[in-house]
Amino acid sequence: MFIRIKKISNKEYAYLVKNVWKKRKKASRQKVSSYLGRVYKLSKIKNEQLKDCSNLSAKAIIKELIKQELINHGFQETKVNNFEKDNFIVNLKKKEVKDKKTKKQICLEINNNFLCAYTLRKLLNFSPKQGLTKLQVGKELANAFESAGIIVPKELFVIIAQKILKSIEAN
Repeated sequence: MFIRIKKISNKEYAYLVKNVWKKRKKASRQKVSSYLGRVYKLSKIKNEQLKDCSNLSAKAIIKELIKQELINHGFQETKVNNFEKDNFIVNLKKKEVKDKKTKKQICLEINNNFLCAYTLRKLLNFSPKQGLTKLQVGKELANAFESAGIIVPKELFVIIAQKILKSIEAN
């Protein structure tokens, strides 16, 4: 599945799309799986790096990376795990990205990708499928970060991946 942008009346809207194979036509078609919301483009205003958090769990490090990216794009933490900028609210606990006024879900375009409820859940609930190799788990994790627009320093990515692989081996 991937995110597709449609332009309607000079406004962009994001949809979660999957390819469906049509046997009779011997071709694939795109099928909209769900509506993700209106797209708002944000520019980075800071470029601060995350302080050492290698002693935290993988999930806690992921959450800290998301927080840092939001702060770098001008968000302020108003409550614990709740970030606001202009009319945008990102709630990490509820895994929501919404318009403050309308309460509708939205997509924030950051670092040429999209932070929305779908990509936030995919990243914060990251759990690789059974039977994947270490390399495949790493690729899946990298894809989750990239699709959410979260930039991860290489050293920190390795630490997160190792912690996730260790937790898989323990189970």
